[in-house]
Amino acid sequence: MSADEHEPIAARLRTRRPPPEMIVVGPADHSRLVLVEGHLRLTAYMLFPKYLPAELDVFLGEAEGLEGWGLY
Repeated sequence: MSADEHEPIAARLRTRRPPPEMIVVGPADHSRLVLVEGHLRLTAYMLFPKYLPAELDVFLGEAEGLEGWGLY
């Protein structure tokens, strides 16, 4: 996928039907956050930051012991 193909994904942030929130997990102190779902959207947002709002909602999962996950 080329960079230009990511622009429609980022541009959708400015529509009436923006993409769903990305899913992020981390410990309760938020010292390290890991994106679980939404990698393509995150890439699009970073390639085309002009579409980003001042704030971006995400679903945030918090739990102690995440550092023990195999891929955390």
